[in-house]
Amino acid sequence: MASFECTVSWCNNDHSFLEQDGTVTWLYAAADPNNVCSCSILREDSDIAGQGVIWAFIATALLAILSTGLCLLLSRRAEGDDQHPDYDAYRRRQTSPPDHFNMIDRMARNFICGPVQHWVIRISSNRTLPYVLAACFKDLVITLADQQIVTGISLMAAALIRGLGNNKEPLSAYHLVIVSDLVWFSSNAHLLALMVIRSYNDSVKPGSLPREDSDRQKRSSTAASLIRIVLMLALAGFLGWASVWTGDENVYQLLPCPAACLDPRHNRDDVSGVPRIWMIVNLFYIFYNYPVAILMLVRQFRLCWMDKVSSKHIHNGEAYRNLKLHFSACRTTLMMTRPVARMFSADVLREIARSFWKCLVYLVACIALVIWDFLSSELIGFAEVIVWVGLGINWVRMDRGAGHELMGDEEKEKEDLWGFGQLVPLFLLILPVVQFFESYETHSRKPKEQEKTPRQSTELVNMDGRQNG
Repeated sequence: MASFECTVSWCNNDHSFLEQDGTVTWLYAAADPNNVCSCSILREDSDIAGQGVIWAFIATALLAILSTGLCLLLSRRAEGDDQHPDYDAYRRRQTSPPDHFNMIDRMARNFICGPVQHWVIRISSNRTLPYVLAACFKDLVITLADQQIVTGISLMAAALIRGLGNNKEPLSAYHLVIVSDLVWFSSNAHLLALMVIRSYNDSVKPGSLPREDSDRQKRSSTAASLIRIVLMLALAGFLGWASVWTGDENVYQLLPCPAACLDPRHNRDDVSGVPRIWMIVNLFYIFYNYPVAILMLVRQFRLCWMDKVSSKHIHNGEAYRNLKLHFSACRTTLMMTRPVARMFSADVLREIARSFWKCLVYLVACIALVIWDFLSSELIGFAEVIVWVGLGINWVRMDRGAGHELMGDEEKEKEDLWGFGQLVPLFLLILPVVQFFESYETHSRKPKEQEKTPRQSTELVNMDGRQNG
């Protein structure tokens, strides 16, 4: 067995270490007398860090981004767009569609989604094509996300078992880092799907069709939402565990060692430096995104939030109106008190102070509303996932390169071989593509059937003499 050079900062008198038969062994005598961390040369594991596996996860994340973007682009209704199919239903009910609450999303729908949808309709001469394609992309991204969250949990569970268990071939710290990188792709794909699920054809705004359609409410699967919530909680827990373990300052020096060497119980003082910064960022990302995404899967919570908070206090326009009102009142008071003597009278100063403080309060409320629109925007959330996936691609490239620097040439060649475990994940990506074409066949029939139904009923009425009299 080849020798492994000890380059870690805590290879000193604080932790006794032995070298025997090319294996460096650290004894955590101070922290845990029973724990022995034996590090040898880094071995390959193509089922985790093989090219095919990594490219499959990256391709899935990119396909999820593309599908989600096209779904939102082709389904979001611009204000005043009477060509959108929803307008037909609102006309029959003699009502108008609800306004878009979020200022950022409203601009995106009016200046991006609307023109793109009209362009697709114009070049295809098919009024329903954008919305048929949007439904197909919705099915595609949900299929990808459900597949990815199960795959991510399986990978993390296997990593946890191999990382903590007393195995003959324990998981190396290098492969734990790679698993963590890959599962972040699964997490982002699922967050994109949740963005589509909770907003596509399931609005809870007052007066919207999905909210008042009782059949559609019954079709919303509580069981599916519950399963997704359980899976998301499991994935969030696994990601949090991996983030804490890979926050060790010496993680890149410990890559050949068993993953158990990163256990914070033994080296809590080493959780620092750049890895700790990214650990904090990862944990913030989990606690920022997952609770909101889980709550938004619960329809009753969304209804309560919309009725009790959003429509009454956040997006009712009261803050803007009151700011304008009190600013005008303050300006009017100043204009009416141009003489210096009157301007410094007690009553005028009291009125100016009252108007000023009210302006300040409503100005803070308006700033908070802008911040809320930024945090709750679909467009910003979508851009956030794109940035996170881009960072993930860079991380997995850097981490794999760091691991290969510690491998022998033979081990690197084995990990780069395209074998059975490399090709299967890539060929499985064909299934979502098949799902897209099946969805197109299904959704493209619905507009035709809806167009035929009124004509057939009209012909039956005309054949009945009672209607022609």
